[in-house]
Amino acid sequence: MQKMWLQRSMQIFSLLMVTLWVAYGVMVDSAYAVGGNAAGDFWITPASSTVQTGQTFDLVVHVNADSETMGSYQVTIDFDQNLVSVDSVDVNGVLGNVNKNIQNGSVKVAEFTLNGAAGSTDVALFTMHCTAHNPGTASFTFSQTILTDEMGQSIGSPNGSSATVNITSPQNTLTVTINGSGSVTSSPAGINCPGTCSAGFAEDTDVTLTATPAASYTFAGWSGACSGTGPCTVTMDRDQQVTATFNGPGTVGFESGSTSARENSGTVTVQVCRTGGTNGPASVAYSTEDGTAVAGQDYQAASGTLTWNDGEGGCKTFSITLIDNDNTDGTKSFSVALSDLSGADPGTYQTIQIAIADDEAVAAVPTMNEWGMMIFAVLVIMGGFFYYRRHPSLS
Repeated sequence: MQKMWLQRSMQIFSLLMVTLWVAYGVMVDSAYAVGGNAAGDFWITPASSTVQTGQTFDLVVHVNADSETMGSYQVTIDFDQNLVSVDSVDVNGVLGNVNKNIQNGSVKVAEFTLNGAAGSTDVALFTMHCTAHNPGTASFTFSQTILTDEMGQSIGSPNGSSATVNITSPQNTLTVTINGSGSVTSSPAGINCPGTCSAGFAEDTDVTLTATPAASYTFAGWSGACSGTGPCTVTMDRDQQVTATFNGPGTVGFESGSTSARENSGTVTVQVCRTGGTNGPASVAYSTEDGTAVAGQDYQAASGTLTWNDGEGGCKTFSITLIDNDNTDGTKSFSVALSDLSGADPGTYQTIQIAIADDEAVAAVPTMNEWGMMIFAVLVIMGGFFYYRRHPSLS
């Protein structure tokens, strides 16, 4: 009976020990589970960033110490050495002895302990001081991690979160201005003007601009960072500005909408101007039209055609003869209209009004004040006359 009781006790004790061992294992696994920011997990800040080539930047490696006193670590972080370099590593003050090793394409930090870090969920282990060299996306990834407890027992490989750094080239801005009608595109792409007339390009990039004139226009040339009429290549070593000028047919019209002359001046001169472009030949007809002034009485009717050659602009003139008469008939007017315009667009003024001022003297009409003074003077004279008649002794 006693022997059976002893065997039974031993079985119960063994079962209890197995249960405790399993529970301990579950607790350990739970404490150092991979993912979910469990004890021993590593991460890098900032997780994502953007820098330019030649720029220096820092990445900080963190660990979750949780409620345990961590033992030894071995952390290896790999990176693309064609894009970035890790120039130095500074360890955090909570660390003990540290063995740092920066190799080609990797950083290894090992053999350290977290002194007094138990209970901390965010311990900054070390800082990597880096330099960006070439455009691209650089990844900093944990390739190997070894973690032990304070007794030196391995507790597995904790989870590590990587970081990415987007590396761009410094950019300068190219701005295109268009005079006239046409378009400008760039290679590499970026400028498509009108529309997109300003774009950033990587520093020292050669950008080639191509000009395309609109219908009835020709390309007159570049100004600013380029000259001539061929393709324009700009080196983007700084912000650049380029102007493309397109020569169109221009517009044809009177210089103004009205003018005047005295009837005894003999003639009146009228100007018709081609402005805003000289591409191709242009012509326009003109003719006089009666108003209050009548052809043959006040002026001589006139008509004709004005022409401009390809590449020619400026103003053309013609004269209209005025007729001087002896009539006092005041100011009269007539007009000149343009028609049959060819090779150009119509300008602002397609008709001009011409006023003919009369040169005969017109008797002035006294004003009210002047009438009043004259009446007063007459009354004074008449009053003096009658007074003299009534008082002959004054003679």
